[in-house]
This record gives sequence, structure tokens and C-alpha cells, in this order.
Amino acid sequence: MREALLLIVILLSPVSPGEGEEPSLDELVASLGAAESADRDRADALLAARGESARSPLEGARTSEDPEVRRRADRLLRRLDLHRDLAPVLRVLPWAEKAILDGGRPGAADVLAEVLRLRERGRMLLRIDEDALAPLVAPALRHAPGEIASLLVRQSFRGPAGLGRHAVPVLLEWSAGHDEVLRELARDLLERFVGSITPTAELRTMLEDRSPRIRARAAGYLGKQGPAARSAVPDLIAALDDAEGSVRESAVEALGLVADEDAALPSIITILDREREDRVRDKAVRALAEIGAARDLVALITAEGDEDAPDRERALDVLSRLPATKAPDLVPLLAIDDAETRVRTLVALGQLGNASVAPDVARLLDAGGSEAVRALATLKTLRAVGQLEAALRHGSADVRAGAVVHLDELRASESLEALRVCVEDPVALVARVAARAVVRLASDPDETLAALAAHRDPSARCEAMRLARRCRREAAMRLALDHASSDADAEVRREAIITATELASRPTAEEALVDEIVSVIIPALDDDVPAVAVEASQALAVIGRKKPATVVSLRRQLAHADESIRQHAAAALIVLDAAEAPGEVSALAELRAAAARDQLSLGASFVAQLIDRDDTPPSEPLTRLLRIALGDRNGRVRHRASRALARAPRGDQERED
Repeated sequence: MREALLLIVILLSPVSPGEGEEPSLDELVASLGAAESADRDRADALLAARGESARSPLEGARTSEDPEVRRRADRLLRRLDLHRDLAPVLRVLPWAEKAILDGGRPGAADVLAEVLRLRERGRMLLRIDEDALAPLVAPALRHAPGEIASLLVRQSFRGPAGLGRHAVPVLLEWSAGHDEVLRELARDLLERFVGSITPTAELRTMLEDRSPRIRARAAGYLGKQGPAARSAVPDLIAALDDAEGSVRESAVEALGLVADEDAALPSIITILDREREDRVRDKAVRALAEIGAARDLVALITAEGDEDAPDRERALDVLSRLPATKAPDLVPLLAIDDAETRVRTLVALGQLGNASVAPDVARLLDAGGSEAVRALATLKTLRAVGQLEAALRHGSADVRAGAVVHLDELRASESLEALRVCVEDPVALVARVAARAVVRLASDPDETLAALAAHRDPSARCEAMRLARRCRREAAMRLALDHASSDADAEVRREAIITATELASRPTAEEALVDEIVSVIIPALDDDVPAVAVEASQALAVIGRKKPATVVSLRRQLAHADESIRQHAAAALIVLDAAEAPGEVSALAELRAAAARDQLSLGASFVAQLIDRDDTPPSEPLTRLLRIALGDRNGRVRHRASRALARAPRGDQERED
């Protein structure tokens, strides 16, 4: 009985129409405006699940009178657009959907910025490649030009397939637009990204950009693509008529790299006929060589008229740089009735390795000036040692010096005796460069340096002191002992003291030699030239021999009228641990007072000599000096002193002087 009543109740219960069936799209769209939020959310989710099939009803819902229906329809349509346009991104960045959806289309900028920042810190998975991020670039750049542009610039240097190339369509649009700020930003970015733009079509578009810089860069990068960019040859030829010389220059250079002779030759010849800018003409001549039009370069050389002289020079210069196998025969050009052309032809033949012209090139040395310089360089290219050695006896000192330099560069040991003779050349320049060559080429340069040290010119004697230090031979360095206090020139005396100091500081220096050097330097403390007296004080401090005569002489300098002499004498006394003496001026007080007046200047090279000889901690006296040196007005002195004090024992750093 109970079951029958239950059946009756069920049969009599009202049934909702369509219940148990899937609602239609129109019903779901209508439910977006339902009274209950749960019903609205359920309709929203079901419409999202239907995907593209729901697009048409949702488009119609945008005109609904219910604002809630319009809002939700717009949101769902954005989701559909998102999945359609950014599918590659959403496959690998599922978290990006909510960020872009909540922020609308501008959210693309936030997502891309975050991705680029993560990649920059090395925290992004490698599976997120350029193809996945590419769809974000244009919308992100439109929404946040400044921030995204900065990130793109940094990312673009990570490789040729940088994201910057995906921004090019937007940048091209901006560069032709009316917004001045965006135009400037676009031009700047196009210049940066143009190197990663491989499609020739985009570079061809950039040849018509408003900015001359971008046009020139686009032509340049088309040239770098070589023959692969031959479809752009008509555009490059058109660019030869550009109002900007930089664009014409890049275009004609690119033609030489991209086009073949048949396509480019008429245009290059035309620009040579009408162009007035030297840089453009220079690139045009080089372009002729690139396309293999050597015969046209020869035609330029044989052209008559003074106005063609620069092109003849360019053509000969270019021909001289060609591989010998590609260069035409230039010997007939020597018959041209133009002295300059004949000279340049000889040089070009020499540069191409035609050794038979060496005697003729050598005769050009008599012309002097730039012709002699080029002739010497050509003889070096030909390795014409005989002609260069003969030039050592030339009447011009410049030619003699140039010949010495080239023989040195050729390491022409067979010319060593001739170079030794040049050390006694009356012109100091020749003597100096000859001595340098002998020091490099000879195993026993002692006699050569002795001859240079006896030269009448002080600059030659100074060079002898410097070369003695360079070759580090004791016999050569002993030359300094004869010049440290007796040479007539102050600079020679100073260089001699430096050389003698280096000799005394060698670990292998014998006691007797060091004592001899100190006895030679002490008289230099009373030199009339302050620079020499200062160098002598520095030398005694570096050598570090606390002899009674040394201390007495340095203490006498504490009363000198010249402040630099007083300071360096005080510094030497401190290093020698003889800073204090009863009833006499304190060396420490002298330097502290100078530091307090901001007048302390010890010299960085002096401090370096004291502390940079090894990595051992500085002695206690030197630590005292370095603590004072922290107040030196020379930043390099302060820096060196600070570094050295870091190596000092902690007790020495904290002890009061």
C-alpha cells in the first residue's frame, strides 16, 4: 500500500521543463543575468567550457540591456581571444591566463615582463622558448613601451634569436606615426634589433624609414646577409639616391657585398660620376673590387683629368689590398704620364708582393715625406732587407729611423752590425730606435748601450738608462753609476738613479755593489734640481740601507726650502727607522703636518716601490709611513697604502705612532 502511495506522489509531482538535459547556449547566456550568483557562475563556467561555439551568442549579449550580462559576456569573449591568440603561451604558462584575463589585454605586458625578469635571473624553464613568448611581445609593447622595451633590449643580446625581432612590426608602425615619443623609442629599438632581423622584406621596409640612421643600418645589415639578400638589390640601388650621405655610403657598400657585377656595376659607376662625398666614393671604389670589376678600377686609374686624381688613389689603394691572384696586371700603369700615379702604382705592386719593383720603390725614398713613409712600408712588405739596410745611410734622419724600425719589426738579425753603427748616429731619434732594435736582436747589447750612454744628446743617454733596466744586465746597469751625480742633464741623472736603485734592489746584488751605489746616490741629495734630489731620497728608502752617512744626509734635507724634498727625506728616514733624533726635526712631525695642511704628496710610484716588491707584511716603520700616507692628497697613494696596511700585523695597525 505504501509503495502505491509513493508512486502516486511521484507521478503527481511537477517536473521542470528541460531538467536532465544540457541547457542551450541561449539559455546559458540568459542565465548570466540570473538573480542568484551561483546560477550566474554556473552559466559562466558552462559557456567557457563550450569554447569557440559560444562566441556568436556572446557577441549578441554585448547589446543586452542587463549590465551584468554585458560584463560577463565581455569577460568570456576576452577569454576566447586569449586562448586563440596566446595558445602557445598558455600551454607552458597556465598561470598566465588569470593574470591576463583579470587585467584584460594589458595583462600581457605584466606576464611578459615577469617572464623576462625570471629568464634574466636564470630561473625560467628552457622549454619556454621564443615561439611561446612571441605572441605576447606586440600587445605588451603597446601597453608598456618603456618597461618592455628595456627588458627586450637586455634579452636581445642573449643570442641572434632575441625577442626584439617580434617587436619589429609595432616599431615600424610607430616609426612612421605621429607620436614623437614613440617615434624616438621605435628608432632607438630598431637600431638595436636590426641585427637580429633576418627577413629581407623587413629590412627592405626599413630602407624607407624616416630616420636616416635606421635606413643606413638596414642597408648595412642587408650587406651582411651577402648574396642571400639579392632580392633587395633594387632597393639598395634606389637608396643610392638618398639625401643622406651615410645612407648612400651604406647602400653602395652593401651592393658590393650583395649584388653581382651585372646588377651593380652600372649603378656604382653612376655614383662615382656624380657623388661628391669622399666617404661614399671610397666605398664605391671598394664595391667595384668586391664585385670583381677590377678592369673598371684600372679604368679609373687611367682616366684623365685632375678631378679624377682622388679616385685613382682610391682605386690603387684598393687594388693593392686585393689577393695577388685577383689583382690585374698593374705594370702597364707605370707608363702613365703622371708622377703621383706611378708612385702609387709602385707601392701597390710592392704591396701585392711583386719583388721586382723593390729597387724602384727604394728610389722613392728620395721624395721624402709621406712617399718615403709608404716606400719604407712597402719595402718591409717585400722583406727587402738589402734596400732597408741601404736606407740606413740615407741623408734624411726620418728615413734612417724608419728603416731601423722596419728592420727591427722584421727581426732582421743579418742587419745587426749596420744597426749597431746607427747607435752612433748624430740624430738622437735614430740612435734611440737603433739601440732598441739592438737590445731586442743582440744577446750582448752592453757595448751598444755604452755607446748610447756616451751620446751627446741627453734624450739618447736617458734612453740608454731605460734600456739598461729593460735588458736587466748588470754590466749595462752599471753605466748608471757614471751618470747618477755627474751627468750634465738633470733628467739623465734622475734616470740613472732609478736604474742604479733597481740594480741595488736585485736579490743577487752583492753588499759591495750596494754600498757603492748608495755612496753614489748620497751626493745626489744635494742636487740643484729638486726632482733629482727627491729621486735620490726615494732610492735610499727603497734600497733600505741605514748607513750613518745616509741618515745624516737625509736629516740635513729636513731643513731644505723645497717642501717635496723635505717630505721625501722624511719618508726615507721613517722607512729606515731613523725618524726621531733628540734635538732635531721629527720626520714623523714633518709628514703629519703636511697631511694636516692637505699638502702631503709622496708619489704613487714611490709608495709602489716600497710596498709592491713582494706580498710580505710591511715592516713596522713602513706601517707608520703608510698610516700617514692615508692622508695623502693623491688618491692612488691612499689606495696603495690602504691595500698594504691590510697585510700588516694587527698590532702594527692599532699601535699609536
